[in-house]
Amino acid sequence: MIYLLLLASVVLAVVKSAFVKQYSVCAPDRNSRIFFFNLVAFGLAALAQTILLFVTEGLPHLSLWTILPAAGYAVSCYLMQLFLMKSMASGPMGLSSLFCMYGLILPAVAGPIFFGESFSIWKGLGVVFMLLAIFFSVDLKSEKNETPKKWFAYALLTLLFSGMVGIFEKIHQTGPDKAEIPTFLSCAFLFIFLLNLVTFPFAKKRERAPVSYKSGLLFAFLTGLVIIFYNRINLTLAGKLPTMIYYPISSGGAVLLTLIVSILIFREPFRRRSALCFAFGTAAILLLGLF
Repeated sequence: MIYLLLLASVVLAVVKSAFVKQYSVCAPDRNSRIFFFNLVAFGLAALAQTILLFVTEGLPHLSLWTILPAAGYAVSCYLMQLFLMKSMASGPMGLSSLFCMYGLILPAVAGPIFFGESFSIWKGLGVVFMLLAIFFSVDLKSEKNETPKKWFAYALLTLLFSGMVGIFEKIHQTGPDKAEIPTFLSCAFLFIFLLNLVTFPFAKKRERAPVSYKSGLLFAFLTGLVIIFYNRINLTLAGKLPTMIYYPISSGGAVLLTLIVSILIFREPFRRRSALCFAFGTAAILLLGLF
């Protein structure tokens, strides 16, 4: 049963990326559509997570050590989603998803500096591989300029805020109330919903042409469902599987399956530099996650 959940985690990660990609390409320069998408998705996730919290634990204990990191997590996740969707709209799904995972480099470096963690040679090698993967991800000096500079900027911002998400998770998990994970998730999803609720009307007013939101409602709703199940499954797996099994299969499997989907379904080109990027990136993700 536990390995079926592990398979479900990998599949759900790829399904979420596919939904985001399909929605993003419909209106690449419409921020209001991005905010609407995340408003619906995280609103549904916040509602379900909060109901589940009250059903399983009753009235939750809310500490400042949970609320403040959850707020930082929410702002980082809000910006990560914004730039991830912009990068998917302007570039390849596979590499955009990989850059989101590259965010591991920030908590990996922050751990020894701010949290007293050891920094092994394997983590150092993971950082080097990550930098090589970023180098091979785009050839900005190419005359053909096959990968847009705009996509590369969005991808780097996705990496930055994905890393900040990991840092705020680490802040909470090193605090005195680290057991309040369900409460942390409920607060974070609620904050993300509120951020999109506030920014959506302003973005909508700035649209020069009429924008249809009904066409993306189904994708937003389905993504919300995926977020709910994906987080619950990963919380279960993290507590029941050894890291040596859980992390390589969940992260490495998601990278590989996302690559396959991006090539077969979205017909994205796969060049030699892309292969090197995926090879170094996958190795870096595994090294940083395992050691």
